[in-house]
Parts: sequence; structure tokens; C-alpha cells
Amino acid sequence: MLQDVVCLDHSRVVLTFEVPPCSNYIHANWIRFEKHDRVFIATQAPMENTIEDFWRMIFQESCSAIINLVNVRSS
Repeated sequence: MLQDVVCLDHSRVVLTFEVPPCSNYIHANWIRFEKHDRVFIATQAPMENTIEDFWRMIFQESCSAIINLVNVRSS
């Protein structure tokens, strides 16, 4: 059963690169852990209509690694 996952506004990643169509929204949140310097971004795998925003976020935030936790099935 699929459920919508809420994107919390107080910790969401805001897109700032001005690339048309200029939207600042991506379904992604910052994750911070107490007593740790590292900060992570949690997001869903990009869909066909969000792939450009996904890469905007990667470049904007200078992400050094992408870890994809997904169950891939081929038919």
C-alpha cells in the first residue's frame, strides 16, 4: 500500500537556483542528528516530471554522494 509522505516545511530543502520554470519546491527534507556535523537530505527517487528539480538540488547543495534506497523490480 502506497502512502503519501509529508514534506515538513520547517526542514524542507528550498531550491534557490533560478532555472525556469522557477519553482522553489522539491519534495526533500534536511535530516540533522544530534552531536554530528553531517547533514543529510532525504527525498524520493526522482520521477520523470521532477528529474530536473532533483539535479538542481544536487548541484545547489553540492552533494558529494547519492544513496538510493529503492526496491527495483523488472517485469
